[in-house]
Order: sequence, then C-alpha cells, then structure tokens
Amino acid sequence: MADAILRDIIKDIKQRHVYCIMVDETADISQIEQMSVCFHTVTESLEEEENFVGFYSLERCDAETIFIAMRDVLLRFGMSLQNCRTQSYDGAATFQGSLTGVARRISEIEPRAVNTHYYMHCVNLAVQDVASTVPFMRDFLQLVQELTTFQRDSPKRNAIAKPFAEELQCTHTHVRPLCPTRFTVNSKQ
Repeated sequence: MADAILRDIIKDIKQRHVYCIMVDETADISQIEQMSVCFHTVTESLEEEENFVGFYSLERCDAETIFIAMRDVLLRFGMSLQNCRTQSYDGAATFQGSLTGVARRISEIEPRAVNTHYYMHCVNLAVQDVASTVPFMRDFLQLVQELTTFQRDSPKRNAIAKPFAEELQCTHTHVRPLCPTRFTVNSKQ
C-alpha cells in the first residue's frame, strides 16, 4: 500500500511539471546516516503542496555521496533535474559549499534550480526548543505524539476512523504523525 501511495504522489508531482526538492541529512536513533527527501509543488488551484517521499541511507555525509543519492532518488522516480526550479537545504557546508556543495553540483546540471536556504527549519527548531522547556507544552506535544502513534499503528483503529474522515471529506483518511520540528507549519483540514 505504501508503494501505491508513493506512486500516486510521484504521478501528481510529474503532472505539475516543475518542482522544488528539499533535502536534509540526519542520523536516525541507531546513528545511521540518512537523508530525507521532500518535493514541493504547486497545484492547479495554486496551493503549495509538500510531499515527503522517504528516508534514504547514506554511506557518508559528504556532498558527493548526497548528490549521487539525490540523483538516484530522481532516477528511481523517473524524474528529471531539468524540471527542478528550486533546491532547498539547511546552511551546512555540505549543501551550501560554493565549490563542491550539493547546491553547486545541482546548479551545474540545471542552472534554473535556484538554491534557497531552508530558514523555516531554524524557526521550527527554535519553537521546538522553547516548547520543550514549558512543561505544559512539552506534556501536550508528547500526549499528541502518543495518541497519534496509538491510532496510526492499529489497522483496526484506522478502519474505524476512515468512515468519519470520509464523511468530513478529509483528503487524508489516516492520522498524520506529528513531527516535532514541523508543527509550526499550517496543515490542511
């Protein structure tokens, strides 16, 4: 089912012709390096849409390895860099380096892929840090996270909730996970 959803997401992105790619590298809980990949597009009704398409393992966290992994992701999805209009990363030298950074390598292939710094990530990290120091907010966000996990990890509970979501005409019939660095972003109902 996850593959079918991912195929639908990629199909929608391709139909919109141009996209922004947003990549960040991180280590998971077992300290394995990985990169997260999101695509931003604009719908026909001129609404911005952001789609997370996965985490991908990295052997190393240097610009060359990340660049090759990004090209591999695009190749797997049958997407061309010629349709990329924006590339967005945090301020790490691996991404922003003017000589060998990922942004520079992408721009050499597709000059129209403008590099933008992902400043909102800094704001989200700051809000997360502040919220974690306020006991009420910390406890509230932890409760929401636990309730989301409780609901999301049960096919039976998802099946019970699906008719309610459809009745309310929600575009998503499942509970979306709370990402602690993304809760400042507006969400569609």
